[in-house]
Amino acid sequence: MRYRFASCRLDTDRHIFERDGEALHLEPQVFDLLVCLAQSNGELVTHDLRLSSVWKGLHVSDATISARMNAARRAAGDDGKAQRIIETVARRGFRLAVPVATEGPGSGVPQEPGPTLSTSKLPTLTVLPFRYQVADPFDTLADGIMDELTSALSRVGEFHVIARQSAVALRDDPDIRTVARVLGADYLVEGSIQRAGERLRIAVTLLDAQSRTLWSARYDERLDDLFEVQDRIAMQVAGQLPVKLRGAEIARANEMTEGSGEARAWVLRALPHFWRHERAENDQAIQLLSRALEIDGQDVRALAYKAWALAQRPAYLWSEDAGADRAEAKVLANCAAARAQDDPPTLVAISAAFSLTLPDPRPALAFAQRAIEVDPNNAWGRMRLGWALNYSGRPAEGLSEFDQARRLSPLDPLLYNMLIGAAISHVGLGHYDLAIAIIDEVIASTPQVSWAYRILASIHRRLGDRVNEAIATRKLVAANPRLTMKQLEDALPPGMVRQSPTYISWQLLDDCSSV
Repeated sequence: MRYRFASCRLDTDRHIFERDGEALHLEPQVFDLLVCLAQSNGELVTHDLRLSSVWKGLHVSDATISARMNAARRAAGDDGKAQRIIETVARRGFRLAVPVATEGPGSGVPQEPGPTLSTSKLPTLTVLPFRYQVADPFDTLADGIMDELTSALSRVGEFHVIARQSAVALRDDPDIRTVARVLGADYLVEGSIQRAGERLRIAVTLLDAQSRTLWSARYDERLDDLFEVQDRIAMQVAGQLPVKLRGAEIARANEMTEGSGEARAWVLRALPHFWRHERAENDQAIQLLSRALEIDGQDVRALAYKAWALAQRPAYLWSEDAGADRAEAKVLANCAAARAQDDPPTLVAISAAFSLTLPDPRPALAFAQRAIEVDPNNAWGRMRLGWALNYSGRPAEGLSEFDQARRLSPLDPLLYNMLIGAAISHVGLGHYDLAIAIIDEVIASTPQVSWAYRILASIHRRLGDRVNEAIATRKLVAANPRLTMKQLEDALPPGMVRQSPTYISWQLLDDCSSV
């Protein structure tokens, strides 16, 4: 069912909320609260009705209800003072103060989903009820994992998540294609739980709408604490699944014709070039993101990712004009920041661009923290928060974030960035041997990260090891034959204080005068 009121549109089947034609990411309870108000169509929504329809009869505090109602008002473009759309009835409840129009589902013959994308339509995901192979019909573990996983995935921002109740209604339908068609889902998550005493084996699978397996994982747990198990599984799946789904969406984007007029397709095409970490690939990513902005100059992710890609050029010794690259990156990042709302991928990219272009580390820190507040399981968000903490002179906290990022996404395409960040944290903590070992490991597995030799050289210099310092310096120059002193100076982000122990590669400059 679809509801329209004021400038808003609610689609309960696809779990989509739009205002002024733009899709907004909402917490599940905020979405359900707006659905409850829309369904009441101007009638009073009492406290008891809110508890039964939104919180499923659970007891919640008045502060929690108030916070969700404030979020619903913001989403609808209203506030508690104006109350143009959502009206408070003192000591009784709330109601919509505007007319509501309803639309039923389409009556056409369903078609198999094709490789189509939209700038305003993210892919739709549903979490199906987990199969629990246990004799006790009252055991709530499976439903609890489904609830936690649905809630965790709804914060990601890279796809819409269908409301739990819609998925539960199809619990007994074994055909994935039928379920996908009825729910309008592009991707589905299913799982099973086996139990032997206190031991649990939990299997999770990501499927597309044609029932093809895209990813699967198995987790062995002990049932020491029911809620902790639910949280751990939700965290691990929500950390790894977006990477796999992003890959599927990139494949769909690549199936589309080159003449596609959808900005989102060009952003998706840019991502593999962006994370390959090579100069030519980064330039290709910038070109594809520029194409997205030619189609839609307001595409917030295209703005943010292009800012990040441009900001990388000086830092990784790829820039011909560091000042111009950083200036353009700042303009794009500020444009994205004005439109970011609570979209985690955009917030992460803005944080990265600000870290590499601004003298003040606080804006980068604020955007990374905001991304994590929205989606605590965002591995890239944890990674950028770690860098922002390093830049702020807080290496111990930064190290914790890098460790969390790697736990969330152990095979991430940006794993090298997480590891180098952790190495910089260890330098700040005086753990030089650990930092050297990590950097050696990264360079061995990712040879294109040649700029890391400058960090190695600076660590060896601090340790007084002139032999290894010279070896690292020669390797840096060999990997960058056109390297100049100016490039080395420009590589240092403006916010990095040279005396700070969290980033010491500046010391290499004194020994590169002959380059």
